[in-house]
Amino acid sequence: MSPTPPNMIFWSCTVAVVLPPGMSRGSAMQRQSVTLPAFAFGAGLLALVVALILCFVPFPTSGASAPTAAFTAQQKLDEVAFALGASPGARYSGTLTTTGDDGGQPRTVEFSDLTVASTKNAEGTITFNSTQAQYLQIGNYRYLKGPSRIWTDLFSGARIAQQIDLAAIENKWTNLRYSGLPDLGYLLSPVLLSGRIGNTERVRAPAPGLELPAPNKGLPDARYWPTSDPEITAVGDDKVRVGTMETTFDPASKKVTHIKGDFSREGYKVTVDTDVDLLGSADLAGLFAGERALVPELTSVPAPAIPLASNAVTSRPTGGCTTEACGFTITAGGTVDPDVANELRGVTGHVNFGLTIRFVVDNLPPGARGGSCTRVVTAPLGGRADTTCTATALPPGSRNVRTDLAIQYLPFIDESAENLTEYISSQEKSSTMPITLVRTGSKKAEAARYNDQVAGFPSSYGVRQGDYVFDGVGPEGNLFVAFAPGYASHITGARLDPSWSGTQLITDQLKKQLAASGDREITYMTSEPELATALRLLAISQGVSPDKLKVFSTPLDRA
Repeated sequence: MSPTPPNMIFWSCTVAVVLPPGMSRGSAMQRQSVTLPAFAFGAGLLALVVALILCFVPFPTSGASAPTAAFTAQQKLDEVAFALGASPGARYSGTLTTTGDDGGQPRTVEFSDLTVASTKNAEGTITFNSTQAQYLQIGNYRYLKGPSRIWTDLFSGARIAQQIDLAAIENKWTNLRYSGLPDLGYLLSPVLLSGRIGNTERVRAPAPGLELPAPNKGLPDARYWPTSDPEITAVGDDKVRVGTMETTFDPASKKVTHIKGDFSREGYKVTVDTDVDLLGSADLAGLFAGERALVPELTSVPAPAIPLASNAVTSRPTGGCTTEACGFTITAGGTVDPDVANELRGVTGHVNFGLTIRFVVDNLPPGARGGSCTRVVTAPLGGRADTTCTATALPPGSRNVRTDLAIQYLPFIDESAENLTEYISSQEKSSTMPITLVRTGSKKAEAARYNDQVAGFPSSYGVRQGDYVFDGVGPEGNLFVAFAPGYASHITGARLDPSWSGTQLITDQLKKQLAASGDREITYMTSEPELATALRLLAISQGVSPDKLKVFSTPLDRA
């Protein structure tokens, strides 16, 4: 057994042990502060030593037996963060601003009594650019109901705003996809927010010490006890500060009462300043009941910000022109911009077009000759619809006839009432599933960044489910396992190299994860696409259902 590093203090977690004869529970508690080798005398204490070394998290001491100020502040913050993460929901009153890395216009949302479940379901009143509206979120579906002016502000003068049928969305529920309005359910989900307020690794990576024996020993995602203080400051008895993130809490209950500061997420900075009131499952009953009541209004909802392809509407002659008439076929397509086509694959919906067609004859102004026509056309998302329009009363000898199109349109996202109702029920069920956060060792810098990127948690936090500590938990209740860069070199022929010791370790981990996960789904996130393929093949070889384990790949953001 490795000796205790110098100048260390151990923060213990609860361990169920059988004490040897002659040793009382009180005497064991009194002796926790001595160094690890002092425990090792006597074979009867070996099991206790093993249990303790798996639970204790070392931090530097001030040089004697007292913990450092940073360690004490970390203890407070962990208690507060873990209480927040375990809460099914919270009620917020404050502001949240997102600012893109590209220097785009900041978007600030004010909210009062905004209820947010850990599942990302949310409802409440918000204000954007002085315009008030109702905000509703059902997991990944986000809606807004208010004056159409709020959409004018969201489009920020973009040309698309001149073509959207804004009159049709006045005080109607609209889908917020691609709107740029901050995703309040995601950003304020209590379980995800707990990882953000407790993430000292973003401020300064800890110096790694002893490697933890489980679960990733020897792998790129191995964890290590830190040998340096976290960058954290206690401000009085009720406040802790990590970088710019300041968390205020009730000293007695450890419930967070206010959060103020900023953090970065996926290409943008989030600045939050809000009061917080933690909620239990019973407090969320009205939220889910209200969502069910709105289902009939949400089966076909305008989604004004879905970007269509630049050539969504085209025209072509239907045949030869005569001195009397010249026919054209107008094609209105629900084809979306190629940049978002993959994201919208599988989404059902349609686009309503209002078309005004004027004819340009030779060099005359549009509509001067040939007449005009108006058409209303509906095309499915990804599909097309045709209509016709004919230029008439053409002047003799006309050589050139073409169309001048004025377009107004409005996309819709369609969803069946049955699917929405089932989705709400699954979200409500997920909100009642208990979440237990625990402190563990930290991954090295690159692996820690990837853990934060895909799971939203510092690598020093884990989610205990059964007998296994996962890397994070999603709003849907799925358990995350992160795979940082470094595994691809151990892949041969699309599979993990059987001669590599890590292959057996990963296989054993998979079995333990399945046994511990219960009703929850497991999500593997890999930074290397080759590994994603290898892990899928591993799951198949172990007879794991794809409904139980899903594997995705997204590269490490090195920015």
